[in-house]
Amino acid sequence: MTQEAKLLMKERSDTTQSLINKCIKLVNLHVYKGKMPTRYINQFMYSVSMVYDEEVVRGIRTFLDKEYYKTNMNLAYLGGIIKNIHQTKESQKNAERILHGLNPPETKKGE
Repeated sequence: MTQEAKLLMKERSDTTQSLINKCIKLVNLHVYKGKMPTRYINQFMYSVSMVYDEEVVRGIRTFLDKEYYKTNMNLAYLGGIIKNIHQTKESQKNAERILHGLNPPETKKGE
């Protein structure tokens, strides 16, 4: 990893850093058999540098839960998931607001 990519990593929270490192290790192990070029890590770090931590964590959890690394999906695919979450955030909120309304329905307790 280059110095700039390391600085971008240090700007993230500890949990986000650990999840990113976990994804890098899994992709390196399953996709590249331990021989992943460092430029792929640098490209990934640069591509998600302007995305909020919550969206990065959500994308990583999707990547890990569906085990995309086992189907030869690399860091570029993970970056695409994260960028898609970031770009569709506002439209997703609007769609949920239209579907569910402004206030959640009231529930009756004890029945």
